[in-house]
Amino acid sequence: MSKAKNKNKKLRLLEKDPHCYHCGTEVFDGLRKENGRPHRQMATIDHLISKLKLQIMQYEGDYSLTETERRRLFVLSCYNCNDIRAKLESKKLGRNQKIERQRNQ
Repeated sequence: MSKAKNKNKKLRLLEKDPHCYHCGTEVFDGLRKENGRPHRQMATIDHLISKLKLQIMQYEGDYSLTETERRRLFVLSCYNCNDIRAKLESKKLGRNQKIERQRNQ
């Protein structure tokens, strides 16, 4: 997804409800970085089902998500929750999967 599409999606989600899907904290667009890192309440787009999980599902032949479910794959998340979820998923990966994931970024 392009940066412009992501920005538009984020703005639409912020208009609906400016709170993190996971923890409920209020999130904000365009927060400046603090100490070289994004602000913990910076609004981000999060995948309810990660891109990696979707790839695994497709590889295994699981195409069970409906079109409605696919549209709801994105939620608004604070930077903190998004970062924690990404790190937890990365810990579950094997070495080869991590290398492949880095190539695809």
